[in-house]
Amino acid sequence: MGVGSAIPRFSGVLSTAGGVVFSGQLTGEFEAFDANDGKKLWQFQTGSGIEGQPVTWQQDGVQYVAVTSGLRRRLFTVRGRRTAGQRAAGGSLWVFAVKQ
Repeated sequence: MGVGSAIPRFSGVLSTAGGVVFSGQLTGEFEAFDANDGKKLWQFQTGSGIEGQPVTWQQDGVQYVAVTSGLRRRLFTVRGRRTAGQRAAGGSLWVFAVKQ
């Protein structure tokens, strides 16, 4: 994950028993990867950076994954250069059903 990316990942990583790995980026993308080969399976733009830990649970036979999105500051600088650009501050909770 993140090979070739100029922006470090500050979010946690969640691996499911089904072989899917979830992680977020400071640029707002919440992504799912195949645990075996690292291939990106899916992504969603949340509108703000992801710094938190994804969580998962099952309810009524449906698996869900959730992550918070919202930076504490608007502009990130890594090693003296702007990397994430302008991202909206604020906070949101995003919840997705995991297709079995």
